[in-house]
Amino acid sequence: MAQPTSLPAYSTIIAAGTTVLAGGPTTIARVILPGTYVGTVELYDSPTAAGTAAGNLITSFAIPTLTTPRSVEIGARTRYGLTYVATGTPTMSVIWGD
Repeated sequence: MAQPTSLPAYSTIIAAGTTVLAGGPTTIARVILPGTYVGTVELYDSPTAAGTAAGNLITSFAIPTLTTPRSVEIGARTRYGLTYVATGTPTMSVIWGD
């Protein structure tokens, strides 16, 4: 079982791929979208890369080429873990922990 993570833990997403951020229950605090990027980022309630499915999708960001930089508060508790799947060339930061 994964150890609890204290806020704030964060990861900056800058390329396509699938990454496990937390291997156990955690809270997604927010995401920060810096402005210029292209791609899609999906956040899943899953402790493994193989566990990403529509049934455990928490939120999805279709990221346009240009947008105003912003922070999006999520405040969602995961039951199993936190994994993201990114496509294209997205740029955003995910902040999570307990």
